[in-house]
Amino acid sequence: SADYAPARISVTRQSSFAYLPMIKTKWLKGLIAGRRTPGTSIAVGFVNSKKTYRVHPDVGSAASVIYFDPQGKEVEGNLGVPGGGYVVLNLDPGFKTISVVPLGTDSVSAQTILADSKFVNLINHVIR
Repeated sequence: SADYAPARISVTRQSSFAYLPMIKTKWLKGLIAGRRTPGTSIAVGFVNSKKTYRVHPDVGSAASVIYFDPQGKEVEGNLGVPGGGYVVLNLDPGFKTISVVPLGTDSVSAQTILADSKFVNLINHVIR
């Protein structure tokens, strides 16, 4: 329906199911209001971790990151909170890699997406 943003999700061949969150257009527009450059792409990620984390958009990208808490409210600062997520906006179209680094660990979770201005790319990170 028009209440939800058109989305794209990448799933590996080994996956037996896909977690497909529904992103409300009104929520997303409220979060990114005045911050998006026309013609660029958006990625929304959800992080399943008990640690704070930092998101790194594609290397050399002019993209910016907005973090949100488990209730979908914007988090001030440059770190994500446990159970929350992030919005990467102003990604140039094409293949891009988004990395999530939980603080206090040496692990990295990364996903390559096909950024397209017509779709919201959905990314799920499970960090153990």
